[in-house]
Amino acid sequence: TDIAVLVGPVALNQVATMNFDKCFIGASGITFDRGVSTSNIDVAEINKTAIKNSREVYFIGDSTKIGKNSRYTFAQIDEEKKLITTQKASNKNLDSKKVIVIE
Repeated sequence: TDIAVLVGPVALNQVATMNFDKCFIGASGITFDRGVSTSNIDVAEINKTAIKNSREVYFIGDSTKIGKNSRYTFAQIDEEKKLITTQKASNKNLDSKKVIVIE
């Protein structure tokens, strides 16, 4: 499967002009002490901008992402920003106020 990602100054400028009701962002690593992270600094900057311009923020990561850190932290999980994860992650000491578990 081919995956294409637009990053860099053009993408960052475009996202900076947008307003979002809800923002869903994938992550490479998720910890409650160090935050939500990705391996690409350009993606981290775009994510920060999208979060700033969003009313509601949801991070998406399956159980394999929980407890791992990637290189660039771009946000913290709190009661305003929630994590959507899989049922397998429910035994990883997650705060129910900050997490939505799906099957």
